[in-house]
Amino acid sequence: MSFFDGLLYITHKSCCVRSPSMSLFTKLYPYFYDHNGSKHLPTSLLSHCTLPHFLSILYMDDGSLCISARVNAQKKKIYLTPHIYLYLQCYSPNELELLKQHILEVFGITFRLSSRTDGQGFILKTTSVKDTFRFLEMIFPITQDCLSMHYKTNWQKRLQQEELKVEKSFS
Repeated sequence: MSFFDGLLYITHKSCCVRSPSMSLFTKLYPYFYDHNGSKHLPTSLLSHCTLPHFLSILYMDDGSLCISARVNAQKKKIYLTPHIYLYLQCYSPNELELLKQHILEVFGITFRLSSRTDGQGFILKTTSVKDTFRFLEMIFPITQDCLSMHYKTNWQKRLQQEELKVEKSFS
């Protein structure tokens, strides 16, 4: 909210971020919604989305840090693998492909389309640990003061939480 100084506020009743009615948002509406009110990716605006703030806001709104655990009983080891998921299933696969390409070209992070059963059937996710950490490192300077989001933006804190879960489940 501080990045958009004075344009947003938090409602006391629902604790949601809101914006007052403004001509700016009225002008932006057609970039994000079609004539039927269906949401779409503003592809004509993507070229302006070059700051890590773009990824930070996208992720904190629609993203998740998912950690898969794999047990190697023979070696008595548990491997935790992090992935970034962007739950953007309201967008078409073509729009997600454009966004995926934009993120790769501008930020150097590779996402893959992954299928889902809801929305238009696809989301974006990282498949390499290297891209996951690059993503988290890129957004952390922007998100570090947002303590309520550390469960998905602060890898060290999240790893500690996951290690405690694993210890409890295997002790």
